[in-house]
Parts: sequence; structure tokens; C-alpha cells
Amino acid sequence: MAENNPRCHMTNHLERKFVQVYVRGEPFIRFEMGLYHADLLGLILKSEGIEFKTQLNRDEDDRIPTPKGEDAGNEYELVGAGKFTRVGDKITMFDKSFDYRITPNREHLERVKPHLPKDMEFIITN
Repeated sequence: MAENNPRCHMTNHLERKFVQVYVRGEPFIRFEMGLYHADLLGLILKSEGIEFKTQLNRDEDDRIPTPKGEDAGNEYELVGAGKFTRVGDKITMFDKSFDYRITPNREHLERVKPHLPKDMEFIITN
């Protein structure tokens, strides 16, 4: 699997969350368990050395990274998010992010595929 690939991080657990992000025009995807979409976005941005502004989450009880950063040198955009299940070598992406109100992005998936494990199938169902 792509453990050392900074553009693709994947967990082996059954149902979890993912985010799809463009960082300086390059596609990134992160699959994880036990974290919110905002946490996943923050992890990608921090790993790329990107400072980001925050906003209130949908419940207005926490601050989360803004979905888009436009400061010079800190360009990023969250373009997809949701849940996923993994059964064997098949990843099914579905649902949406509660806070960001965004669903899986097919165009981004196609752009990030060269960085994903070749022996896995990725499907978006909504």
C-alpha cells in the first residue's frame, strides 16, 4: 500500500471518513478512522506546512479550518469529503461532511488515482 506516499494516506479499518483536497493545485486524499473531516483537512495542511484560517463549525461550538485558503503560498481547497467502507481491495466512498456540506468528488478522484494503490478499486456512490 502507499504508506510512504504523502498524497495518499489510508487506514485499514472498515468504515471511516475521508477528505479530498487540492494543495497548490495538486490532489491529496486522506482516509482515516476516528477523526472529523476538519481534523483530516488540518492534518493535510499541517503536513504541507500550510497555515490556515478557521471558522465556526456547523454546530457553532468549535473552530475548524476554512475549506479554502487563498493567502499567497497557502493555496488549498477542500473539494470532497464523506465516509468510506473498505471491503477487501474495494473502497466505496459515499455520504457527505456535516460541517463542510460537501460530498465525494469524482473529478478529484480521477486526478489523484495515479497516487493511489494500483491493486485497489475506488467507487463513489452518490
